[in-house]
Amino acid sequence: MTLLLATPWIAFILLALVAPIRRSRNATRIVIGATIFGLLGGSALLAFGGETELDFGRWLGATFPLEIRFRFVADALARAMGATVGVVSSAILVYAFSYMGDESESDYGRFFTEVFLFIGAMLGTVFAANLLPLYAFWEVMGLASYLLIGFHFERERARRAAVRAFWVTRFGDVGFLIAVIVAVWNFPTLDFAALNSAAPGLDETVRRAFLLLVLAGVAGKSAQFPLHIWLPDAMEGPTPVSALVHAATMVAAGVFLLLRISPILGTDLLVSDIVLTIGVTTALLGAVQALFQRDLKQVLAMSTISQLGYMVAAVGAGAAGAALYHLLTHAFFKALLFLSAGAVAHVLGTLDLRRLRGLWHVDRLTTLALVVGSLALAGVAPLSGGLSKGGIVVGVFEHSTLAGTALLVGSILTALYVGRILAIVIPGEPEGHGHANGAAVGIALSFLALGTAVLGLGQHSILSVMPGEIVEHPLWITIGETLLAIAGIAVGYLWGKGSGRDPAGSFADMARAGFGLPAIHHEVYARAILPFGRVLGWFDRYIVDGLVNATAAGVVRAARPFRRVDGGSLSTVLAAILMGWLLLWAVIR
Repeated sequence: MTLLLATPWIAFILLALVAPIRRSRNATRIVIGATIFGLLGGSALLAFGGETELDFGRWLGATFPLEIRFRFVADALARAMGATVGVVSSAILVYAFSYMGDESESDYGRFFTEVFLFIGAMLGTVFAANLLPLYAFWEVMGLASYLLIGFHFERERARRAAVRAFWVTRFGDVGFLIAVIVAVWNFPTLDFAALNSAAPGLDETVRRAFLLLVLAGVAGKSAQFPLHIWLPDAMEGPTPVSALVHAATMVAAGVFLLLRISPILGTDLLVSDIVLTIGVTTALLGAVQALFQRDLKQVLAMSTISQLGYMVAAVGAGAAGAALYHLLTHAFFKALLFLSAGAVAHVLGTLDLRRLRGLWHVDRLTTLALVVGSLALAGVAPLSGGLSKGGIVVGVFEHSTLAGTALLVGSILTALYVGRILAIVIPGEPEGHGHANGAAVGIALSFLALGTAVLGLGQHSILSVMPGEIVEHPLWITIGETLLAIAGIAVGYLWGKGSGRDPAGSFADMARAGFGLPAIHHEVYARAILPFGRVLGWFDRYIVDGLVNATAAGVVRAARPFRRVDGGSLSTVLAAILMGWLLLWAVIR
């Protein structure tokens, strides 16, 4: 655990503090190479053994209500997630090594400095043993995402996207912060293991409030309805950033937090049903919006929203093992899809689905990678995505037939937009050409495609990580789900060959506009949040600061008469000291 956790932080500190290294492309590449080896080595050690705990002692003083230690643990959940973050992040770093080669030397170093901070914050979130350190790393990750989404800050769209992502996720994080405060003053401990064990004995009202407030933070971080609007804007960052945000970090953190506290969640059926409802709503909403997008990365962004909805719904339905399995498989195939999209943009010069065509003729490796990732997303077994998504649908069906049916409809919609993508991007003659992808891009795509294909072999061991009964569906259900996915892909392919290249109509326009939700968020921001912020700013400047400044001014005025006592004369000072000592001697005597 130590190697995996420390590697990105050492790389970040080195690049952040040593400017000559950060400003040199070759020196930065040496740091990147060392970091990749550290992440892969740390992931291997984590998977096959290594220490299970790092304790840096008590974090807060004895006057604090609880004993909170700055401690990291590598339990079964952290091992599974940490190894996935390390491996997928390594593949993305290999890809970015080549993909970001056109940037200036200073921007190249700045990019990887921010990426290492991002990866380090995610690993800190994963291994944190209690709630308060997790929240600290959670917020660092939010800062890093803001920097990376707005990496090309000279572009107005990138600046706006970074700000929107920041304020929407901060809105949810206010709830999470209040949840931490509630836990500090009402729970006997913030340690996850002890807290989960003590869950049944916690006060019901306080426990419910805590869960609902945590859910607000999860909704912001993992782009759940109604706080999902920021995620499509995150596409303004470079492609490796999109892959990190959508696969191995950021959005995965919210689902991971739900998994961390799933034993507590399981004690409150009302909140569990709310979580299930939000997840199902998000899954359907994201799938419908993905059907009508005109940009390849936007389709993938909406698919991420949808797939996160599946995971959240699974946790709400009590199928935490299935949620974890899909979280891990999704990290591989979604990173593969986003990196494939970046490679498509390189060789075809665009991501506009109205102009994309002919990928097979110019880059067959990228074509195969796109196909593997797309089939896993659609739910085709034996690819890992097919097995993990099927487990969620079955698990949710056991809890609620209505919710399970809704997720099954979402799976059909997913297959439809996957078929549309494949029909548009792969066949035909390309309209334009960009430039060939480097060898590092091919290595990263091949590695992730292999992981997407073989991760299904670890289904039972991953499902057993989470407490509770393991839900494994029969072979005939897997075959049925796969046939349904293939049928959906076929229909979507035919649609993409026809009117599906640029879907028209009022419903398609509404879907591309997010069904009005971004506009509603903007109105809330402009008419409520900003005015409230201005009121708080006025209060801070003129009341809080005014009180402090008035106190300081009063002290200054009160001290003016005493200035004459000490005019700077040494003899006067010595005389005053002598008089003080004489007065003290007289009092004591």
